[in-house]
Amino acid sequence: MKYFLKSKLILISKTFKYIRYRKNHLTGHCKICGKKSIFLYAGENKKESLHCVFCNGWLRLRYLADCIIKEFSQNNAQSLNDLVKEQKFKTLSIFQAQSEGPLNTYLKKCDNYVCSEFFIKREPGAIYQGIRNEDLQNLSFNDETFDLLIHTSVLEHIRKPKLALKEQYRVLKPGGILLFEVPLVDPWNSAIRTNSVIRVDTAFNADKFILDPVYHGDPQRKKGALVYTDWGLDIIEELEITGFNISYSSIRLNNSMMGHIVVFKCIK
Repeated sequence: MKYFLKSKLILISKTFKYIRYRKNHLTGHCKICGKKSIFLYAGENKKESLHCVFCNGWLRLRYLADCIIKEFSQNNAQSLNDLVKEQKFKTLSIFQAQSEGPLNTYLKKCDNYVCSEFFIKREPGAIYQGIRNEDLQNLSFNDETFDLLIHTSVLEHIRKPKLALKEQYRVLKPGGILLFEVPLVDPWNSAIRTNSVIRVDTAFNADKFILDPVYHGDPQRKKGALVYTDWGLDIIEELEITGFNISYSSIRLNNSMMGHIVVFKCIK
């Protein structure tokens, strides 16, 4: 009964929010589910809003899906739903460092798709609560396993990001691609951040806060996921040092708390 009432209250709250912002909703073709859709604006952060009414894909995920399609489609796919039906893409070895959301809904239709979450104090590769546990700093996969590795808004939460980048490079096949999105802007500042800011000193076993702690929403953690690094474009240097060949694409979001979405394409 409590769960039922809570669900009803959430639905009512969302309904009022969507009615309130009805003038800001958009229409278009969803790059995830492929349907002609309405994208529901739910607040001042367009990057985390403008949800597709059919698949619930918000703008950040839809832009990443578009980048995947442009990189891999051979038959002019118009959506991720189209792309996973293409035989060559369907047979790629793909790892997504997230287990929930609309990208996962379609990518799991591929033959060699693996997804995961990170559970502290659980063995890498183990199944916990029905979900595979993987630590990007210590992946359980063999060398040269994947053709494509994907994550979005994850790298800012990694305690040892340099180690995580080396691990991702290791598990990619030669010519394999890492496609990821990471926040590169400060709230209400439209300029892309040039220099990264370390928020937490991780030189020793215990975290030492350099700046006030910031947490982002995380379905696996009630408190949220701690932000270790506010990344800037100097992340390119770290990626190149790791061995990747780098390019990136971005879109600017006007009148949005987060003014850009940036996706990096990293080829091994």
